[in-house]
Amino acid sequence: MEAAVAVFSSPAFQIASTAFQVIGAISDASSRADAYESQAAWNRYNATVQRQNADAALQQSASEQARQNRRARQVMGEQRAATAQSGTGFGGSNLDVLDQSATLAELDMLNVAYEGQMRARGHEIQAQGEDYSRLVNRSNARNARVAGIFSAGNSLLTGLGRMARRPIASVGHYDDWNYGGTF
Repeated sequence: MEAAVAVFSSPAFQIASTAFQVIGAISDASSRADAYESQAAWNRYNATVQRQNADAALQQSASEQARQNRRARQVMGEQRAATAQSGTGFGGSNLDVLDQSATLAELDMLNVAYEGQMRARGHEIQAQGEDYSRLVNRSNARNARVAGIFSAGNSLLTGLGRMARRPIASVGHYDDWNYGGTF
């Protein structure tokens, strides 16, 4: 039992223990920093995807507006043809119906544009959130590295302090060594 205590209190063991604590602190900090950097890379990717989705929403909205415009022109053409065929003329209530149809078609196109802009805005807000998360994760990575340096320094100083408080075991006196003579 005394041999085990002697081994664990030996200077070599204390130095090795301190070195492992320092290396462990640096390794742990590096792992945490790498995890934050990895998450920051995902945030950057997600922000890019959200911006692409915003562009796609605007393109879809423009396409839907064009489709809505074609459909409105077709309906209005059919209304004009029906009015002409009825022989009642394009004045009075017939004109009011045509004007109302044109107004409603314009409102439909504006609603489609607004919906597309709102979808795009939602994607842009999500992209901004991802950008913010990326910055936070990069900051956390830097902080983890700095904390690792401080933790390693703390482990080193603690280990040195333990070694300074304990006397180093005597390795023997020159008289104890049997060289076949005395000095």
